Amino acid sequence: MRRTMRVFIGLVLSCAAAFCLAGGMAAAPALGKSPPELAAAMPKPGAAGTVAAPQLSTLPFGGAGTDPKRIEAALNALPKAEEPNLTASIGGSHSSELYRKLAPLVVLVVTDDGLGSGSLISADGTVLTNNHVILGFDQATVILKPVKEGAAPTDADAFTADVIKVDQVADLALLKIRDWPGWLFVELGDADAVSVGDDVHAIGHPKGETWTYTKGVISAMRNGYSWVYDGEFKHQADVIQTQTPINPGNSGGPLFDDEGRLIGVNSFGEGDAQGLNFAVSVREVRRFLDAADNRYAEAADSQDETEECASAVLFEGRNDADTADIRQTDYDCDDYAEVVELWFDDPAIGYVVELDLDKDGRWEKAVVDSDSDGKWDYSLYDTNADGVVDLRGLHPDGAWEASAYEQV
Repeated sequence: MRRTMRVFIGLVLSCAAAFCLAGGMAAAPALGKSPPELAAAMPKPGAAGTVAAPQLSTLPFGGAGTDPKRIEAALNALPKAEEPNLTASIGGSHSSELYRKLAPLVVLVVTDDGLGSGSLISADGTVLTNNHVILGFDQATVILKPVKEGAAPTDADAFTADVIKVDQVADLALLKIRDWPGWLFVELGDADAVSVGDDVHAIGHPKGETWTYTKGVISAMRNGYSWVYDGEFKHQADVIQTQTPINPGNSGGPLFDDEGRLIGVNSFGEGDAQGLNFAVSVREVRRFLDAADNRYAEAADSQDETEECASAVLFEGRNDADTADIRQTDYDCDDYAEVVELWFDDPAIGYVVELDLDKDGRWEKAVVDSDSDGKWDYSLYDTNADGVVDLRGLHPDGAWEASAYEQV
């Protein structure tokens, strides 16, 4: 049976590291139902999308250079902010300084259909965003952050930009601003330096609330992750899963590391599960920038066909070591068990859920309910896929997602 010996060894090692909490001598629970949060954590079609922008249905895109009427229409459609959108989640001077430094490099991208976010990535006015933000358009309006915090943008802050390159598979797009006067730009980070548990920062325009800052942590790395927006295209890319609060309108905006380097493009979230948000990794961004041509995605199956894919139990029984009841479940209909649940006979170990969402044969996350009370006690992570636990998640509230992390 696949992976059960590695499962057992991994739990023994974690107990040796004092991660297994002592329990009573009650008998181990019978093979039970999977908790509802498990299904929510599985990859499913989901979308952050673009937030609808009113008054843009007649927005003209003809002509060269900057179109004053188009700019005026775009500006009139924005919420009239009277107070800074710097949210209360800013944790101190470091976060405040990051916002002051980076917010001017984050732009608002406006089309007929809505708005999204983007990042200036070069001195010549190149903007990085999501493909779905500009899907169906050759041009868009790019609006810079006003100098005064909380002030409404003016026509001096708005520019016409042309779509110059797309990658539908990874959901990325490049815009080139016309008549660009020159500006600072963000620095791209190193994907290999990114780790689960790192603090991350996002700046964008959730639900049209412009230049909003939020802060969170990286909760997982998902290589080769697949998703679908509203039945449009099949997407696949290396992504970063975060607990950074993002909403429609954040799409296309930057995910920064603690040094202010761009490590991802905030792209989508799982609407049914709070705290499950995803950014396309900077590794994909670098591939996109190096590519000579556009890359187009296959059309996705219809929503009805997608919904027909239900989870399937591939195996139920005992593990190879005969130390636990085990259930292996396939959640995305590819005949691979992304989830292994174990109910250990030893009450000191309890109920364990292992996730192998990148399908490399090694679990990257194991969540433990050591006393089988329905509340999660801790989680273990193998962040570099070497078979060794190197991060522990803390769950003082018993929730599925850890609220803090510590190195092992």
